[in-house]
Amino acid sequence: MYAACAQPLFMDASGISGLWRRSRFVGYLIAAFGFFGFFPYPAVALGHASALQIGNVLALLLALPLLVVGAKGRPLFVSAMIMLPLLVSALRVGLAGDVDAGLPFKEITVWASGCLAMLVTQLYAPRYGGYLVGGIAAATLIHAGIGALQVHQFVQGVFPLPWLYQNQSFLSVAEHARELAQYEQRPFGLFPEPSAMSSCLAPWIVLWVAQCSGAVWLNGDMAHWRRTLYAAAAIGGLALLLASRSGNAVVLVAALVPLGLLALICSKANSVGFAAIVMASIISVGVITATAAVLRDRTSGRGMANSSWDERTASVGIGFSMVTEGSPETLVCGLGPGATAGYLRRAANIDAVFSVLLTYLYETGLIGVICVAAVALYLLRIFAQSHCRLALGLMTAVWLVGVSVITSYQQLLPLWITLGWLTSWPTVCEKPSLWQNSMERSR
Repeated sequence: MYAACAQPLFMDASGISGLWRRSRFVGYLIAAFGFFGFFPYPAVALGHASALQIGNVLALLLALPLLVVGAKGRPLFVSAMIMLPLLVSALRVGLAGDVDAGLPFKEITVWASGCLAMLVTQLYAPRYGGYLVGGIAAATLIHAGIGALQVHQFVQGVFPLPWLYQNQSFLSVAEHARELAQYEQRPFGLFPEPSAMSSCLAPWIVLWVAQCSGAVWLNGDMAHWRRTLYAAAAIGGLALLLASRSGNAVVLVAALVPLGLLALICSKANSVGFAAIVMASIISVGVITATAAVLRDRTSGRGMANSSWDERTASVGIGFSMVTEGSPETLVCGLGPGATAGYLRRAANIDAVFSVLLTYLYETGLIGVICVAAVALYLLRIFAQSHCRLALGLMTAVWLVGVSVITSYQQLLPLWITLGWLTSWPTVCEKPSLWQNSMERSR
């Protein structure tokens, strides 16, 4: 028997709610934050290797009320656990003089901008979650459209719209446009590369599929047009991932399988349910076939697209050895913010460790490990008290794979917006309709 379950409020944004009560203006602002947060291009150059994205500006604007009302409760916990090891590591390398004194400060600024986007998500998602997710879905559709244009132009050996890719904190797309169009031919929308694109979009595709299948509801987000938007974004995003031949597509499809099976099991026994089963079966066959082609392509050992996996493996091993074989101070405090890239270039001519999480751990040492474990325990507590465990677990798993082994760009705001959403889960999701309706029919 199912009964209403009162979920604990993990984060108290009452100060924000009192200052900016629910309004369309704030909702549109949150939708713009979700939309532009998923567009790392274009960006204004800052210094020699940093850039200011539109999402960064909106995050700063939305965080301004904190100067007046402050923040109560848990939102600051996750940000503090992330930033504390970076500050300790920067202090250690600054006193030792191991790296340029300005490098740790610049790198900490990048991590802090991501934490700010996460904090804004935590504060506003409980009240404006529908606006936020709607903005993200609209951005995904545009990425899918640009990806379709790229596939079309790649046939002619042309990379479309290279002038849009203006962000000096990423590897220059414009300088490598010819190689991308003629050799790799992997669409990635308006992101730096296919891996970055898949890491940003895959968790939200899981959420949209769960929402459309009835496995989870978003608070106050029951409009039919929103579900249509989510379905279109899920289909477009999945098609883009499969076309990009990203290894993350296999992980995503594996996460979608249980959601699809449960939706089919609990579908109504009528003509609409039968039609849904037929359409889902056709789509599933196509997706599984495309996924098998992706897996075969990425494991065959042929082509330029596979060389990145060799570099990923090498970067992880070299980074680990640099930390474990260094001094005791390095083992405890890490290599220092931003120092990993320099060590790897000198050791193996590799640009970076291909992992946001491992880069963080290598640069913060055992202190970083302890703080990451604290955040992981916090997520486990949310999972244990959630009424939508399947959707939460799958979305978290797909996000974790992305930040662990897929991308190394911590500048990508979608990674932080997703973490902010996951840590706000009890306040943004309602009781799922799928199992509730199924149980009512069975009684």
